[in-house]
Amino acid sequence: MGNVLTVAPEIYRRILAHLRQRGPEQVAFGYAQYASRDGEVSLTVDRVELLPGADFDHQSGFHVALTDGALARVIKTAWDDNAALVEFHSHTNPRFPAAFSPSDLDGLEEMLPHVWWRLRGRPYVAVVVSPDGFDALVWRTSPDVPEPLETLTVGETGHAPTGITIAGMQRAHGS
Repeated sequence: MGNVLTVAPEIYRRILAHLRQRGPEQVAFGYAQYASRDGEVSLTVDRVELLPGADFDHQSGFHVALTDGALARVIKTAWDDNAALVEFHSHTNPRFPAAFSPSDLDGLEEMLPHVWWRLRGRPYVAVVVSPDGFDALVWRTSPDVPEPLETLTVGETGHAPTGITIAGMQRAHGS
């Protein structure tokens, strides 16, 4: 079955409307209940926070960086809700397929150990949404070991990520 993320249709519509605004990249965080079993995790987003421009140290069409305060707030909210964090961010250029950019991966590599420690090892999911689809990575066992998301379920419909990012990582590491 693999790692699965479930989002109610009305929540997913809100996320997509936020991410697909004209202009710079946008970010939303989902707070998800989760269950791990048989080496997989199942997550269900039960609420979402759409980040406004004031939550960014930098926001452009190619890169975003959250303020320390915004990151602390979403971590505290996840902690208080006993939830996993699910990051959604947009890539707005239709010429590129849905995949994490090198700067996305660098930012995740820098941020994840802190988030992982603060949330005491709860799963973290990152989803990048582009005009033609999405890609997603799951950190289930370690902030250093991303895994693929198998399915994003919206309502009764399952959607598969492009898998471009994890395939590139596996090629780079000779797996």
